[in-house]
Amino acid sequence: MLEMRADGVSDEKIVSAINAMGFKTQIYRRWDRSDKENPRIVGEKGGKQLTIKQLQRFILQTEYAGVSYEKWNKHNPVRMRSFNGVVSIDVFNRANKGKIYIKDDGENIEVLHNYSPWGRVKRLRDNPRFPWKCVNCPHCQQPMLGSASTGKSGEKFEAYHCGGMKDGKRSHPYIRIAKSDFDKDVRSYLDGLKFEDGFLAGLELHLLDKYREREKEVVLESSAISRTVSDLKAELAKKLDAFSLAESPITRRMIEQQINTLDAQINQAESERGEIEVNEKSIRAFVRYAKYIMEHPGEILTEACDLDGRRSLLSLFFEETPDYHQLLNGTPKLTALFKLSEEFKGNKTQLVTPRGIEPRFDP
Repeated sequence: MLEMRADGVSDEKIVSAINAMGFKTQIYRRWDRSDKENPRIVGEKGGKQLTIKQLQRFILQTEYAGVSYEKWNKHNPVRMRSFNGVVSIDVFNRANKGKIYIKDDGENIEVLHNYSPWGRVKRLRDNPRFPWKCVNCPHCQQPMLGSASTGKSGEKFEAYHCGGMKDGKRSHPYIRIAKSDFDKDVRSYLDGLKFEDGFLAGLELHLLDKYREREKEVVLESSAISRTVSDLKAELAKKLDAFSLAESPITRRMIEQQINTLDAQINQAESERGEIEVNEKSIRAFVRYAKYIMEHPGEILTEACDLDGRRSLLSLFFEETPDYHQLLNGTPKLTALFKLSEEFKGNKTQLVTPRGIEPRFDP
């Protein structure tokens, strides 16, 4: 749940995927204890599928990141002793988008609510005049700001800037880069990311290797969904038998509603199974898509509809959002796809072996 939320997957899609894997809420039994020697169950609740509201409550639990933050400890956050969490604090924070935020400096830990790193400003304005505000500041590693200052002549001077704020916010030396220079430097780097001729031929082999590594996990997820489908179909068969035997119109209507619900759950689960089952045909389709992206990286990023979309696209190119100096120096952390491309470029310069005491290769 948290990892999908952190990757920007919608809550509706997360709920659908988790339910397809067989998620059911915990079952609680209601007991009649009037006879202490022979208490009996008089009712049950739970055993239901995940809902969006439940998902939104679940992901707020700091224990998933290994931090206890409860009423019993007076809401003083502490690291859990024998449990490091199921996700990192960074993933937890990205999943919750500031609604609840764990601030950890290595020594002290703090839980903040409705947190925004921009102080009193909750959201950045998505000004299309400054498409590269998603690039980080080289000092504080926060997204750059963009604005236009007015000179004495009344002329506007657009620039990206960061730092120099008060009250400890972005309290580092003020930097300001003219918009024209900033845009040109970013586009220049992105345009240089295009693949070399012949690289995509080897890319497919690399992706097939990665697919083999991922195949076990995909099979496990698909198997879990298959078991869910099997259980639902078995339950559906029982309901169909009960429907044929029912005589009361009220009972038949109730069973029919249950049959429709089970049928919808089966269709949804089978749809989810189809989406996660990656095969070699999918990989070849991905290679074609990757080729299209790699031939036009600057254009695709520039034409993204908003900052969020541009940030998502950046994750195709970089392991972490680059800062301006990294782009300027050509040192950002590239994803595996581009690392391979860079290695391919480097290897092309070493096709001729240097002369030494060993015999030369035949041409």
